[in-house]
Amino acid sequence: MNNKKLNEVIEEVIRKSKYNLDIQQIHNIITTKNHKTTFADNLEPTTNQILAIIKKNSDIFGIEKNLIFLNKKEKRLLRITSNKNDWETPSGHRWSLKRQGDSNTAYENQYGFGAEEWLFNLRYNIDGFQYGYIKGLSEVNNIKFIDLAYLFTIDSHTKERKLIAEIKDIELLNKDHLEPKVIEVFKNFKNEMTNELLDVNADVANFNLMEFYPIVRFRMEDAEIFDTPHLINELKNGNKYNRFKAYIIDDNLESLIQDKLLKRPFIFEPGKRKNINSAHTRSTKSRKCIIEGLHAKIIDDLEVHLKPDFSIRKGNISIEKTLFGDSIADLVVKNSDLSFTIFEVKTSHNTRNNVREAIGQLLDYSLWYDNFKIKELVIVAPSVITNEQLEYIKRLKSNLKLKIKYIQYCAFNKEAKFIEIIK
Repeated sequence: MNNKKLNEVIEEVIRKSKYNLDIQQIHNIITTKNHKTTFADNLEPTTNQILAIIKKNSDIFGIEKNLIFLNKKEKRLLRITSNKNDWETPSGHRWSLKRQGDSNTAYENQYGFGAEEWLFNLRYNIDGFQYGYIKGLSEVNNIKFIDLAYLFTIDSHTKERKLIAEIKDIELLNKDHLEPKVIEVFKNFKNEMTNELLDVNADVANFNLMEFYPIVRFRMEDAEIFDTPHLINELKNGNKYNRFKAYIIDDNLESLIQDKLLKRPFIFEPGKRKNINSAHTRSTKSRKCIIEGLHAKIIDDLEVHLKPDFSIRKGNISIEKTLFGDSIADLVVKNSDLSFTIFEVKTSHNTRNNVREAIGQLLDYSLWYDNFKIKELVIVAPSVITNEQLEYIKRLKSNLKLKIKYIQYCAFNKEAKFIEIIK
């Protein structure tokens, strides 16, 4: 028996509907689904009683053209665990045995993983709903739905705050009262979850499946996962948004978020980004090793190579500063005819991989904005091109009509470090 009050039942019916409903439609749904109310003798409410409740709760319900809608909107900002696998499988975190049990240390830094790392894994899509865990909502017990949630994460290396998704109509669940089939699905994939944790050297000994049972569900069509995260480092101010909480979105926070999501016109930013890392860390199952900053070295040498036509002083070169959406191009130059040339630097000695990766990025940059004049798209890499690869790139240029140039970087050639293989 459902002992919800009538106003709660009406609110639930409207939330679950994709359209605003009139009084008769609400009445039909309530009676058809046999919702019990707190009315005397559990009698089904009449349409007049439903209308009276709606008018009495004007802070929750509104009426326009005889259709009922919800005035009350729950909007929350939620921090989730950082992840490099699109929140489908764990990607690994530094963790310390000494920090386990420390409430001031994020869960993933205690055990090497977080429950949200499976949030968008479609193996947990059941009857059209995506089931998952969002830690910030585990402490919310006074509401049943979140109308709109923005998810952000803190990059474990750069500490930058990034908006990663927007989800509408999140339903909060009680993990102690889940449907048996939902529990069964999670139990069936326990071994996969364990293996995925082993793959990233997490503390499997402290993996308790029951703690990771879903507490939310939503439809994937109501989730927009941003292709490129939106930087929102304003959240650092005052250390206000560091915790895994369900922050209420007020007008100021809403304005900040909307500003970050606003699509902006192309802006060429001359200059050179400060504090470019000279090295980065690559993780493997067996070891972590420091990879020399070949990428940064190529860019530095390329800056010298492009002089005197392009220079910081002339204001016609942009090194890791110009954005295409939220993606930063390696190097962009502004030509005298106001067209642009975009350079994408790759460091592998596998030419095909370099071309495959660079082409995707260069096409993304060049087509991101309307009325954007491209002179050339340039791949720069140390790999040597074979005749077969040379013919492949020529076919790319011819068949796709791309203005592609391939430049080989020769680090130890003092006379000519950059050789144009394809002009």
